[in-house]
Amino acid sequence: MKLVSLKTVNYRTLDDLSLSLDPSFSAICGPNDAGKTNVFRALRCILKYEAPYFQFSEQVDLSEKQDWPKWKIDKQPSDFISIAAELAIESQRDAGLYQFILRQLQLSNAPATLNVTIKLGQTIGHEDKQRTVRILDKDYRGLAADEVFNRIHSSRALLVHNSTEAISAFPFSRRIGRVKELFADKEEVGKLEDSIMKGLRKIARTRQNEIEELLGRLGKKFRVSLTLPALDVDEAPFDLALGHSNSSVPLDDWGSGTRNRTMILLLLFAARKMQQAKASAEKVSPIVIIEEPECFLHPSAQSEFSHVLQELALEFDVQVLVSTHSPYMLSIRRPESNVLLERKVLYGAPRGTMRTPTDGDAWMAPFAQALGMNAELFQPWKELFLSGGECLLLVEGELDRQYLELLRDAAHGTGQLRFAGKIVPYEGTGQLNNTVLLRLLQGHNKRLLITYDLDAEDQIEPQLVKANFVRGTHYHPIGVDAPGRRCIEGLLPEAIRNGVRSANPVLVDALESDKKDEREKAKRELKHHYLGAFKAQAKPGDENYKDFYKLARVLNAAMQSSIVT
Repeated sequence: MKLVSLKTVNYRTLDDLSLSLDPSFSAICGPNDAGKTNVFRALRCILKYEAPYFQFSEQVDLSEKQDWPKWKIDKQPSDFISIAAELAIESQRDAGLYQFILRQLQLSNAPATLNVTIKLGQTIGHEDKQRTVRILDKDYRGLAADEVFNRIHSSRALLVHNSTEAISAFPFSRRIGRVKELFADKEEVGKLEDSIMKGLRKIARTRQNEIEELLGRLGKKFRVSLTLPALDVDEAPFDLALGHSNSSVPLDDWGSGTRNRTMILLLLFAARKMQQAKASAEKVSPIVIIEEPECFLHPSAQSEFSHVLQELALEFDVQVLVSTHSPYMLSIRRPESNVLLERKVLYGAPRGTMRTPTDGDAWMAPFAQALGMNAELFQPWKELFLSGGECLLLVEGELDRQYLELLRDAAHGTGQLRFAGKIVPYEGTGQLNNTVLLRLLQGHNKRLLITYDLDAEDQIEPQLVKANFVRGTHYHPIGVDAPGRRCIEGLLPEAIRNGVRSANPVLVDALESDKKDEREKAKRELKHHYLGAFKAQAKPGDENYKDFYKLARVLNAAMQSSIVT
């Protein structure tokens, strides 16, 4: 089962909200009191859920007293509260539920995936709830609709993990799970139960005889019976430990961040197990909800864990919905799947929750909100953020990129620039002053290496050092420390440089112009001529590449963890 969309009317802050969700991963973000928790509460209202392991399962229901928007004082008899969820129910992954719907509503020739909208509503002043079901463009009400609604509602298709409650409200000494959640071999577990019960019965008979002897003559008047209830090994708790082959650490002794991350991973594995179960009347593929998965994690760990969650959601084909305040938990691969919620403001007071667009050029809005920055600052970084590369090499401009792309040819042998990822121009050293965005970009990629012209080092390096970037690991200047050569063109052999200048005397003279725009134009045109001449004359392995090979060795060392093998 997957949640396609959610629509609410007059439900808490969600007085008129429609959300479409990604079938794999959606990150719901926004400031405090924006309505993130209310989205999950609405889902829990319309679908029962399972709390993982030791957490308490508090089911919620629609309530006029609790759920009517606080600022709507004047209620009308015709007013109502409603929650509608459109669900994709599949014939194989949700076999029992799918077949039940077909039988109950007498559907024939149904598609392999049924899009079912279930709606829960309550009219103001009435305690009764209205339940409706919509399938294949047809609305169902009455007894049949109630049966289908209740079957979907009770399918326990939600698996929910609240990171703050999981760590702070419950001690880990209560155990993290039960045997039946860990083992699937019922036959082996059954044999274990029989063996244990046989031993316990033997002990019980011995103790019964001892008690009869203690009773003495009263034993003739009273009959002693010592019995044991059936043992359910499935309910036995288990602990989890993590460690190297020569030692292990119980979960109780882990840090809060590691504990929370482990509990979330166990929840995803539980979802996978449910999905892979054999077809039965109860089979359903669950939706996983995780509130604030970034809790207790350092930003670098948040970024890593975000990748894990998104990769597992794809690998397991399980829908994962998270609420978050962390920019590292947002999806860069599919930024339109990020859900940014904000409250409308009327006369200085907050009103209903609304969704802010995150598609197209608005992709940066969730990141800007999470970082407390102006969204326009992200616009020049669009290609970098949406490049999707696990490894990024940032270069100052398009011409730098073309030089380095030449070095990726395998014909260069040991001089080849070898790494898995993209070479992306950031178009101007001014972009490197925004170290907050650089750190975020670093967190969303396996490896980030920044290059810049040596003539800008005094301006750039202090900023990178403040951002904890390390020279030779995270950044490296390009050029030769000599006048006119502190840039990538400074790596060209003098013969090529002199040949271009001799062939373009007008451009060389323009470099001395008293007009800045003329100087800049001449500089750009000469750079293009340098690149053209280099491509025409330089061959892999010859002396023309000598200084470029030195650069390649430095960059390969920095990119070592991402080298193509």
